[in-house]
Amino acid sequence: MKKLATERLTTILSRLDTEAGLSSLPATVEALRRALKVDQMLFCSSTGPDRSQNWHTLPPGWTARYTQQGYHRIDPVRAEAQRRVTPFDWRPLDWQSPAARALRADAVAHGIGPQGFTIPAHGPNGQLALLSITADRDDATWSDLTRANRFALILAAHALHHKIMSQPDAAPGEAPDSAAATPPAPRLSPRETDVITLLARGDSRGQIATKLAISEHTLRSYIETARHKLGAVNTPHAVARAIAMGMIPLA
Repeated sequence: MKKLATERLTTILSRLDTEAGLSSLPATVEALRRALKVDQMLFCSSTGPDRSQNWHTLPPGWTARYTQQGYHRIDPVRAEAQRRVTPFDWRPLDWQSPAARALRADAVAHGIGPQGFTIPAHGPNGQLALLSITADRDDATWSDLTRANRFALILAAHALHHKIMSQPDAAPGEAPDSAAATPPAPRLSPRETDVITLLARGDSRGQIATKLAISEHTLRSYIETARHKLGAVNTPHAVARAIAMGMIPLA
């Protein structure tokens, strides 16, 4: 499966920086979908109670049906995204309940899936964004596609989420989380950069400790130091800020 070229990803995401407001999001989502050659793409952002926005290429009428049927209350994808920070495939999720099976069958009937892959992006104060791709592919083809483009999808999810969070009305009563409103990018040590990069790629702490041949205690120290340097309130926020500041290598 062909990997999305770094240059093409950079070109697509650059529109987020050159266009004011959120007018660039629909075209960006569609450009990403075409570049990845998937059937559907959805970017959903929630910045507070009753403050959700969606940009997608889903079939007409599906989002209204999703709400009308109350699928948001039983959707295994939403539930999984709320409790984890790393990307995940839809196949291992718990689809055993009658309600979940009905949701999946209805989605497939509307041309969504059956394969799916989601990247959560968390903000500093409980904000949550999801970038999901879906397609009708066999298991082997889908695994190849998501494995080849995992990091590109992570970067895209965080770039889109940062665009939302940088808007003046992203979180009522709070300043926008804009890299432009903060001091210049801090200087992370090479090891701190390695740690944040591997976190951004979706590796677990255990995997990172093994790859870098360090203890998990030492790893925690690197994460905390990097988090403070980045002015982040938690680890997902640190990853998001590092990506927004261009501190994560694209290759």
